Amino acid sequence: MVRFSLIQAKDLEKSSLTRTTNPYATITYGNQKIATNIVQNDQNPNWNALAELDFPDGDSKTIDVEIFDKEDITNYE
Repeated sequence: MVRFSLIQAKDLEKSSLTRTTNPYATITYGNQKIATNIVQNDQNPNWNALAELDFPDGDSKTIDVEIFDKEDITNYE
């Protein structure tokens, strides 16, 4: 098992559509994917999320974190 903490993000851009940001993050490891809670109208969200992920089958050794805006599905990579 792998324990992964996602604490926060800083200085996210506001949405081009609504001029706010409602960010959430996804954490992917192999075929496992979890999402954090949505933080309303915050460019510096604090998630303090803990993910407990099983080691995936195969050669996957990468944990991917992506941050999105719930309103317009902007990827902040």
